[in-house]
Amino acid sequence: MNGCDVSGHSFKENGFAKPVLVRSKDGLRIKVPLDSFSHTDLTRFIGTGNPSIQVDVIDVRQQVEIQMTLQELVDHFSSPRRQVLLNMLSLEFSRTSLAKFVHPPHVVSELSLVTTCWPEDDPNDLKDVEFIGETAPTVQKYCLLSMKGSYTDFHIDFGGSSVWYHVMWGEKVFYLMPPTPEFKGKHSSVHFYCLHILPGQTIFLPSGWIHAVYTPSDCLVFGGNFLSGLHVSMQLTLFKSKINVIPVFDFPLNDWFTNL
Repeated sequence: MNGCDVSGHSFKENGFAKPVLVRSKDGLRIKVPLDSFSHTDLTRFIGTGNPSIQVDVIDVRQQVEIQMTLQELVDHFSSPRRQVLLNMLSLEFSRTSLAKFVHPPHVVSELSLVTTCWPEDDPNDLKDVEFIGETAPTVQKYCLLSMKGSYTDFHIDFGGSSVWYHVMWGEKVFYLMPPTPEFKGKHSSVHFYCLHILPGQTIFLPSGWIHAVYTPSDCLVFGGNFLSGLHVSMQLTLFKSKINVIPVFDFPLNDWFTNL
């Protein structure tokens, strides 16, 4: 699909029920750094003035989450002899100096409930939502830094959110399964799709799609999550099934958006 064909209007008219791969960022109205942007630049734009900033990282071989400083991660990534296989998936940078160099594709702002429904800073707009404060959820700007061989097992993104995902360099392989009723043990009838994403390409993943991700080569990705009015039914279904979900793994203020 061409970037100029991706818009809130086209998704509303034609639906957004399947993953969309855009092979060039032209026409997407997306902003990302130059192709020369490196993992070492992360410490300049995110760790400036705070070299001890902590990031959550997956130890892929052990399949456990660990914490380290951003500088430590960059050092591991730069090492020719890596002792561990690391996968950083959850560095949200909306409140860092990197944020001004990255903007999601325009269609995200057209569809995102955070963008279209969040109250303005006018106190009169906020009088009925004092419990949530004045800060909108920050989930639209993530940096993912993955070593070759990283793997993320099958999952649905938090809150049933949709995803935008732009590969700066490296590559990703998505294994995708569409939303279906419970399988009831009939796994042989489940159909999977494989989508290979190359540098400069962008994928839009709609709500509810189950996916696993493999990293064939070192990879840097910018992406984010958004709730959409196009997927209310799916988001409600997933919202109702989130019993025992730890809040940190849910879409921020999901209850408020669900009740819009």
